[in-house]
Amino acid sequence: MTIVELVFPITTPNGTASTRSDPMNVHHRRRTISGTTTPLAPPRLSVIDPNTLTRAGLPLVLTDFAIIGSFATVEAMLAARPRADITLLEVGDAGFRAEGGVRSLSRAGYRVCLYTFEYRQAVIARYIAAGARGVVSKADPVDSLAGALSRIAAGGTAISEEFRAARVGDPLPDKLTARQLQILAGRARGETFHSIARRLEISERTAQDHWSAVARRFEAFLRSHSPADLERSLGLDNGVASLEYDETR
Repeated sequence: MTIVELVFPITTPNGTASTRSDPMNVHHRRRTISGTTTPLAPPRLSVIDPNTLTRAGLPLVLTDFAIIGSFATVEAMLAARPRADITLLEVGDAGFRAEGGVRSLSRAGYRVCLYTFEYRQAVIARYIAAGARGVVSKADPVDSLAGALSRIAAGGTAISEEFRAARVGDPLPDKLTARQLQILAGRARGETFHSIARRLEISERTAQDHWSAVARRFEAFLRSHSPADLERSLGLDNGVASLEYDETR
């Protein structure tokens, strides 16, 4: 990734804050306060990763950052409230279950960068819509991750090349109705319309009509893929589309 400019907050002796631009080389930058020249403090990074080994190893490779907190869960970090410039959130094969964590961190004022092997464009778009400032593939070099974090600390955004096709306006499952999600979940598991209709207490024709609406929206995809493939591509295979009906649509 190419980082054009970095802007970090500087706190003066009287407690006021200002920002200044930095052309890339953070550690070679100097500031002068009351005649004394000192290095600019590195960006403060908090890490959320359930893997203990990863949390222990990141300080060894992200040497341009001051890691001020390391947590196994989003809840643990929000309870501690570290004063971080960036939060690196590891996302495994969690589908949309990570979306709530991204949203909670963003609402708390944290700049979130996701670090993931996730490849589904609809899922990536959902993370961005939830407030993620960056999405970096775990397949990228460490330098790319460091560059992305620096850009986010400066107030920008950073997304790995393979994820840039993801757009917030892409078709997402929240554009489907609650009932359509129920029908998709059933069809993805091989359930017949008759079985779905009995379980949801609707007519078989109504179940078919809802499926027709889903099929029209994803017509091109379903020409060569199954309902189960569609469910996974949308990140719904991790429990977002509950088989229990909870809303009349």
